[in-house]
Amino acid sequence: TGHSTSSQAEIDVNSAPRRNLDLHAQLLVLEMSLTSTLAASPVSLLYA
Repeated sequence: TGHSTSSQAEIDVNSAPRRNLDLHAQLLVLEMSLTSTLAASPVSLLYA
């Protein structure tokens, strides 16, 4: 069981950066969508 535990930890170490990258990408997309929504909001209020 000790060997499988070490290999599992190895897999976690290898997959952690990928998870962080995915999370960062999701935050970036969310930030972009929020920014575009805020930028479009005054325009829609003007033309409402």
